[in-house]
Amino acid sequence: IVGPRSATPPEHDRPVDEPAPTPADARVQYYNVKFGIDMQSPDGAQKQRGLFQAYLEGLQWVMYYYFRGADAASWGWYYRYYHAPMVWDLVSFDQFSRPVINFEIGQPFKPFQQLMAVLPAGSKSLLPPCYQWLFDSPESPILSFYPKNFEIDVDGVKVPWGGVSLISFIDPELLVSAMK
Repeated sequence: IVGPRSATPPEHDRPVDEPAPTPADARVQYYNVKFGIDMQSPDGAQKQRGLFQAYLEGLQWVMYYYFRGADAASWGWYYRYYHAPMVWDLVSFDQFSRPVINFEIGQPFKPFQQLMAVLPAGSKSLLPPCYQWLFDSPESPILSFYPKNFEIDVDGVKVPWGGVSLISFIDPELLVSAMK
């Protein structure tokens, strides 16, 4: 489990003599810890812009999916981060009012491919035997998709199950190839 705080509210975790971080310090620390973005570095602003663009794409994807249907949203798009940017920063992002977002529609996964993409190794029995070995065999080309041990970020969560599992995102092409 990672994160500087446990599942208790932060104000109860900080030592009494430790001052609360300023909003600016908290912002810099958040982007550094959650995204690996050093806001003082020359490429920090560029990385942050990429994060903002990806988040706006995610909002647009959700709108397309729910208001136009699944076929209007991209089948292959996914948000490539574990956390969201700060809303304060999104509002000042110059592309916020006129984002340029284009999705490649692509093709949906087949049912067993979708299950392989979302199920943990402990649920492999829900799939036909011909796919079960892919979850835990040393010869599986996609074994890294199903780690036995991984970190859970519980920073800021209020309930034990509210953490973010820090596992690798799957490679859809590798998944489909392994299932052939």
